[in-house]
Amino acid sequence: MSVLTKIMIPVILASLITISTSLIAIQTYGLAQGEPAIYMQATPDSQNVPIGGSADISVSATGQEGFEGKVRMIAEGAPAGVTVTFDPNPVDVPEFSEGVSKMKVTVAKDTPAGSATLTVTGTAIEDPKVTESVTVTIKIGGAPAQETNTTTTSTTTTTTNITTTTTSTTNATGASVTVTGTTTVTSTATVTTTEVITTQTSAINTKTAVSSFTQASDIMMPVAALIVSASLVTIAGVTIRSRTEKKRI
Repeated sequence: MSVLTKIMIPVILASLITISTSLIAIQTYGLAQGEPAIYMQATPDSQNVPIGGSADISVSATGQEGFEGKVRMIAEGAPAGVTVTFDPNPVDVPEFSEGVSKMKVTVAKDTPAGSATLTVTGTAIEDPKVTESVTVTIKIGGAPAQETNTTTTSTTTTTTNITTTTTSTTNATGASVTVTGTTTVTSTATVTTTEVITTQTSAINTKTAVSSFTQASDIMMPVAALIVSASLVTIAGVTIRSRTEKKRI
């Protein structure tokens, strides 16, 4: 067996091992595109709803693995006296993006106070296998979150009063003399008005794109496997070459 043949055989075997390892990594860690799916999130996921009033919750559906289409929203678990509606419904979910629907929770005036957990489910109209759920807690009778804004206004008013006094008298010669005097009085008044406005605090969207981090991890694992395999092939080649050169010497 020639020296070249002795070198090529382990190199070919190492290459086959690298290809096999890469295919296994792709299958295991999901580098290949998986089944279309959606990711559901509600903001906020806990909301106070006053008796006889209503509250809004933002529900989003994010397409994953190339999903795009219309998703219908339903809510389950609402107690008697509580109604739930969605606008729009169904919601359009573009590819690599999200669709948002406003969920309105309305509580009747005769509903007892308490809490309930709603299960909000989104299902693709064209493919019912694509479905996902998220839970929302509502506190019936709880006061909505409030924020207070205070505005202070100062007003300064200046008033000027002019008083004229006329006095008649007789001098030593018996002549009549008229004396006129003017008095000016200026007063300044400052009025401070404080206005307190209480409004309901709007919900803040704090959605975290967890799915993005998951998909990034899925890509990095097989890439790391490829790098390790390539390194092993390089080391094997260098080792074989070194041994061959020693034999020649």
